[in-house]
Amino acid sequence: MKVIGLSGGEIIELVEETVSLFSKLPDMALKNCAYFTLRDDLDGRVILSSQVNICPREKFFKYFSLSLEKGQRLFTLQSHHSSFQSRDESAIITDIGGNEQNWGQWGGAIRLTDGHLILSLSGLPEMGDEAVMLVVAIRAGWLGGSEAKTIATISKNPYFEPLLKMFGLLPPSI
Repeated sequence: MKVIGLSGGEIIELVEETVSLFSKLPDMALKNCAYFTLRDDLDGRVILSSQVNICPREKFFKYFSLSLEKGQRLFTLQSHHSSFQSRDESAIITDIGGNEQNWGQWGGAIRLTDGHLILSLSGLPEMGDEAVMLVVAIRAGWLGGSEAKTIATISKNPYFEPLLKMFGLLPPSI
């Protein structure tokens, strides 16, 4: 299976590399595991989902459920570019086991309008989830720097530019 020129394994490798580099940012050394979901933005189906690094067993339901929820919410809100635009800290969501949880709705999913994809991540701090998805999309060639910066500006994401710099991807126009 290839998604816009990359195999599932190549996509997961990009996410893993980006999460690993994110964990080198100040105060993020212990933030190195998450769940990633890639969704088709035309019909909402999940194309690919994976654990990134090894997450503690007790975090599985939460991180995986939130990764799915972020992408599904963004899919239903077609005018939004980021799940941050509909975040609700007090929202109750249904986890993958069908149980209601008071986990809130958070940023961490982005929409790629040209590729008809939604990328979502859960497990890092909220702005880290979003920054990693933006940088993965840029590294994959799915998103341009100016579009990524527009999405990062919506949430005032403090990690986006530092993470880009770590990959040497910060052009003068960003």
